[in-house]
Amino acid sequence: MGEARTIISKRNNVGVQESYMFFYYDLSGYRMYLDVEHSTNDRFSSTGTYTTNTNYIYDFIYDGTLAAANRVRLYNGETLDRTATETSATILNNNSPLNIGTTHETDPRPFGGYIAEIITYTTALNDAQRIIVNNYLSSKYNIALSANDKYVGDTPGNGNYDRNVAGIGAEASGSNPTFSATATLGMGIATRSGLGTGDYVLAGHAVASNSVNITDVSGISGTNPARWERIWYVDVTNAGAVLQADIEFDMVAGGMSGTTPATHTNYKLLYRAGTSGAWTEVATASSISGTKVIFASYNFNNDADDGYYTIGTMNYTVSPLPIELLSFDAIMNNKQVDITWSTAT
Repeated sequence: MGEARTIISKRNNVGVQESYMFFYYDLSGYRMYLDVEHSTNDRFSSTGTYTTNTNYIYDFIYDGTLAAANRVRLYNGETLDRTATETSATILNNNSPLNIGTTHETDPRPFGGYIAEIITYTTALNDAQRIIVNNYLSSKYNIALSANDKYVGDTPGNGNYDRNVAGIGAEASGSNPTFSATATLGMGIATRSGLGTGDYVLAGHAVASNSVNITDVSGISGTNPARWERIWYVDVTNAGAVLQADIEFDMVAGGMSGTTPATHTNYKLLYRAGTSGAWTEVATASSISGTKVIFASYNFNNDADDGYYTIGTMNYTVSPLPIELLSFDAIMNNKQVDITWSTAT
């Protein structure tokens, strides 16, 4: 990392367009800096210093609704690095463009490192939302968190289920009670009850493309069993009341459009404790809504429910799971058409 400054234009939690700047400055003790509103309190520097050729996850949070002494917080890998006072409750409108890797158009000093991902939000995240986002980043980029590591599906021993990690969770400052199937490319969870402070359910998968699997179906009942190729590792953190939630599998979000599910009682929520072995049918679908198969009021009790989940069907000829079409050719042969196709399974 070298001397660099970045200015981000976004909207703050009160809906006013803001311009703020965060930058790494190696001539000032290898620290990260945040400048929320230049006319008040100037710049806030991290208390910790940073090392070259090292990866970091760093959070800058500004919330104008809080008391001045708590409006700015800086986190390094989920450890609170600094809380700073910002007297301004809003940030003045600024027409500055979005600049990444430099302070502004007239400043030629470049960022001397790599920026993997920048995420900005139109509202200040509560603690649970911040923790979930950082677990997503930690899994995606293999950067360890120094605190609040709520997801172990990304470890080699658990199969590196580090793709599209999302979750529900709650802390005293607020909660994140739902995530859509779009977030994890197929499976979504919505809380019904029991989501208490410190409770989390995070999920991630391990394969880039989805398809239907008719071979790894041991334990699935029915005459023509099949399951989705994509499996999600689910990590449950719950020491209190049973956490009850609706689980949905969306054909479109799973990258398998073109098939409409039918006969909901044929669809099963599948679970196994390890990366291989027979599946256990832990729930029967309660309904179908368009391209979504819904399992209502599923209970996540505690860490014993950690493991691998996906959706299966007892009869894929009646209650289909979409196939991944690799090719489709139609060739005129005299007065007929010869059709050939291939699928991933």
